[in-house]
Amino acid sequence: MKTKTNPDLIPCSIVRVKYISDMTGKKASIRLEQSKIIDKVTHKFISGYKVDKHGEPAAPPKGFDSCMYLIQLGDDVEVIPQLQSKTYGELHDAK
Repeated sequence: MKTKTNPDLIPCSIVRVKYISDMTGKKASIRLEQSKIIDKVTHKFISGYKVDKHGEPAAPPKGFDSCMYLIQLGDDVEVIPQLQSKTYGELHDAK
């Protein structure tokens, strides 16, 4: 079965990271822009600034200037590229 591609969706530099939260132990997901993979000798991390589902910067916690996250990559962490709608600006999973 052939699937149609949506011409309204374009690639963007935002990724969605699905992970298990250390604080709650539950599955969580976050969208990051300007993400980078940081490779240390024994560990890999992804860092980036948190954005909402429209790609707008998320409000930082009180007393902070920005919302930068650093998440350790592992077996239960999934990085999903995002596509952005030209019409509405909403983000969608690329897969």
